[in-house]
Amino acid sequence: MRLLKARSLEFEEFLDEKTILLYAILSHRWENEEITYKEILKPTRKALAEAKRGFQKIRVYAAKATKNSLEYLWVNIYYIDKTSSTELSKAINSMFRWYRAAAVCYAYLCDVPPPLAAEGLQDFKLIALRKLVFYINNWMPAGTKKELARPIAPERKTTRIEDTAYCMLGLFDINMPMLYGEGERAFIRL
Repeated sequence: MRLLKARSLEFEEFLDEKTILLYAILSHRWENEEITYKEILKPTRKALAEAKRGFQKIRVYAAKATKNSLEYLWVNIYYIDKTSSTELSKAINSMFRWYRAAAVCYAYLCDVPPPLAAEGLQDFKLIALRKLVFYINNWMPAGTKKELARPIAPERKTTRIEDTAYCMLGLFDINMPMLYGEGERAFIRL
């Protein structure tokens, strides 16, 4: 598992997940100017990546984690090399476990304006998490999973048919290879 140090914003690789200390995980709505793992690794592109809105989101996230005495961070778009099908498959198979093991999840809903309305949370449901804190537009605190339990009913909507099956891997505690393009056959394999 690849994590980011909250204070230095440098990557650290953990080969044995049992050695990982407490970490915060970020679940977020994707925006324009998100950064990728490859962008942040290339010295020639790093400055451009750090100027993007996606990196600013990481900075605020790191500050919140540091304030809560957490040394490490994880966020999907930034830590998974999506150009590697092996890494992407491993990440999807591990995602439920990673969310469940996190000390806290900061759910950032950048497109939900204040005041928070239940309809703003309908498409955002996470069941693996013990501690979940919601933030809305400009990182304004919106409440916890417990406080917002009613609008966070366990339903899941995805953009790809396969992802509906893949998001249930953790619930059933299984692993299977990702075969994008298989459509509804993913449910038969599940």
